[in-house]
Amino acid sequence: EMMRIANDVPASLAWARRAVALEPDEAINRYELGKIHMDMNAPGEALQELRIAVRLNPKSTSAHYLLARVYAMLGRNGAARAERDIYDRLKAGYGTE
Repeated sequence: EMMRIANDVPASLAWARRAVALEPDEAINRYELGKIHMDMNAPGEALQELRIAVRLNPKSTSAHYLLARVYAMLGRNGAARAERDIYDRLKAGYGTE
């Protein structure tokens, strides 16, 4: 997991956005940006980035876990359950990242 700038959300957000701009097809960049949006209580923005992250890296347990949490935050319980199921299957088969 990439290092975020401690206690500086605006700087972390700017850094993550720049990483996505430079390498938009790197799942870790999308994951980090989504995680920062979650930390900012912006689930809509987090959802967008985390959906891209799991598309780019479907075996990412971390991304599926956070995506499940975002869906739950948005009240999309069926989607949250589906992502938790994917997370559980991946974790059982591969361990955690």
